[in-house]
Amino acid sequence: MERPDVRTHRVRPPAENFAIALAHHNGGRLSEAEPYYRMVLDAEPDHFEALNNLGLLLARQGKSAEAIALTRKAIALNRHNALSHGNLGRMLSLSGRHEETRWGNSVRPSRSSRTTFQYLRRLSPNCVH
Repeated sequence: MERPDVRTHRVRPPAENFAIALAHHNGGRLSEAEPYYRMVLDAEPDHFEALNNLGLLLARQGKSAEAIALTRKAIALNRHNALSHGNLGRMLSLSGRHEETRWGNSVRPSRSSRTTFQYLRRLSPNCVH
């Protein structure tokens, strides 16, 4: 896989950068994936998958504040994604921000999304009201 080179900076379409980022991410090469996710977000700030994946990547690197902010932005774009809500809850909890895992202080998904609530109930029965 290529690494971005600022000297020969070839502009790629966001979809190509995302594919490269995902290949690095899935291969466990987090530091190689990060700049490609950021290039996607530079071009498309509301790219749900890039926001979500970069949030996960940063959480694994211990950069919880940025990880939480990116995951919240992803959730604001797609409130019905149960995995993103679960990821946010885990990030908040691991950061010691337990009270924020309660729905009153977080982004609340629509009650019409039964799948989201069923998934979240299994993750933490005390967090879903």
